[in-house]
Amino acid sequence: MSDGPALILLHGGAGTGEAEGMVARARLAAAGVSARAAREAGFASVVLAKNDAGVGDDSSYTIDYDAPGEAFSLRRRVVGLVEKLEAEAVAVMGAGALPFLKADDYAAV
Repeated sequence: MSDGPALILLHGGAGTGEAEGMVARARLAAAGVSARAAREAGFASVVLAKNDAGVGDDSSYTIDYDAPGEAFSLRRRVVGLVEKLEAEAVAVMGAGALPFLKADDYAAV
């Protein structure tokens, strides 16, 4: 068991168009902001769960890829991550959600 809660950030495919790519990059930037704030607040780990390899490295989170060739089930995916993390508590949110939360906000979670 870890020494603090874990945050799971979910980031699914956004499509192949130019606009979709811009939205995906904005969501990933927001994920980095959220991950750093959560870590500053005492979260032991932050995991970005995603379905493809189109993500650059970010030291504020680790990446966990969806299993290739399997039909996606949100319930199965989240339960699998929770079991793998063995954290004392887990928060789950979308990768682009709430980028304006600060460390104090995450500490309250």
